[in-house]
Amino acid sequence: MERFPLDFDALEKGQTIHTQEIEAIYGIPKDDRQFRFKLMALRTQIEHERSDLLVRETRDALRIMTDREADEYLEGQTDKSVSRLKRTAARTLRVDRSDFTDAERRLSESRSRKATMIAMFAEKGRRESRKQLAEAKQAFIAESATD
Repeated sequence: MERFPLDFDALEKGQTIHTQEIEAIYGIPKDDRQFRFKLMALRTQIEHERSDLLVRETRDALRIMTDREADEYLEGQTDKSVSRLKRTAARTLRVDRSDFTDAERRLSESRSRKATMIAMFAEKGRRESRKQLAEAKQAFIAESATD
């Protein structure tokens, strides 16, 4: 059964939906301001229609990742998320609370502590998982050498 804007059931891991196809689907050129929004909407729709697929945007195209690609991509996304959390926590310290009421100041400081604690736990988890990943890589290399 084909559903607009494309046949989601026919999509396969490793497939790329190129710019020209997306332009044809929506009838707008890639240099149109709306193209990026359509690209994001299509990505979201694909992942909604097919929960077994993971999609990433690549220079005005959509890549339906293989499981190996998705594994590496998601590791990078996780690291980026932790870095983003740390930057956000640091930015909360730059808020000038001098014009806040006492109640506003307490609330703002509580928000800042929340952001800091989340960032600290995320960083701790990232460090610990990197150690586990290094051990798993060593075991993989050792196992591959014996094969």
